[in-house]
Amino acid sequence: MYKKIVILFITILSFSIVAGCLGNEENEGFSDDKMIGSVIDVKHEEEIVMVNTSEWEYRDVESNDEGELYLYYAELSADSLIKKEDGSNVSLQNIKVGQKVLIHPPRIDKFEGHAEEIILLDMTYEEKYEEVLSHLKDILNIVVIHEKGQSLSNEIITVGMDIEQLTAGSFIEYSEDYVVDYKEAFDLESLPVILVSNSEEVLLKTTDVEEVNRFFEELE
Repeated sequence: MYKKIVILFITILSFSIVAGCLGNEENEGFSDDKMIGSVIDVKHEEEIVMVNTSEWEYRDVESNDEGELYLYYAELSADSLIKKEDGSNVSLQNIKVGQKVLIHPPRIDKFEGHAEEIILLDMTYEEKYEEVLSHLKDILNIVVIHEKGQSLSNEIITVGMDIEQLTAGSFIEYSEDYVVDYKEAFDLESLPVILVSNSEEVLLKTTDVEEVNRFFEELE
C-alpha cells in the first residue's frame, strides 16, 4: 500500500508473538536453568500450555536476524504445580494468553515435555500492554480492538491512511482469555474502539476515525 509516506500496519491476533532481532541487552536476565516465555495458548482438555520461548532460546545469541519463533509445549499432570510468583497456588484456569511464565525444568533437546512447575511471573505495565503500546521510537501506534468475527467498516479498516505522520498499527481481537481484559482496563462499553499510544501510555481512546485524524493534525 503506497502513498506520500509509508504507514506500517501489522495485523495481529489476540496475542502478540514477539520474535524479532534480539540482542544480548534484551536477553539479560535469562539463564539456562530458568526457561521463561509468554503463553500463546492453553489447551485445557489436553492440559498443555503452549509458550513462546524465543527470547530464552536466544539468550546467548548476539542477534537473531531471521526472527525465528520457538514454541515449547509444557505438558501438565496431576503432579505439576502451578503457582504465582508470591508462592500461592493457582490452577490451569488461571493461566491466560500473554502471561509471562517460568517453566521448570527447562528443555534440553525436545520442544515439549512434562512441566513439574509453572510459575506465573509478575509483569510490568509494558509487558502487560505490549500489544497496545508502540515499540518504535518516536512513532505512535494505532490499535483497533474488535470482537471476534465482528464486521468492521472500511473507515475503521483504513484508519490512519490519511495521516501524514509515520505510524504503526494493529488489529486486536478481543478475548477474555488474554492476560489483560481490555474492556475492563480501558472501560470499553462497546467495540470496535481505536487506541492511539506511544511507548508508555494510551493517548487517545475513541470510536470516531475523524477524532483520530484531528488528534494527529494537532500534533503537527
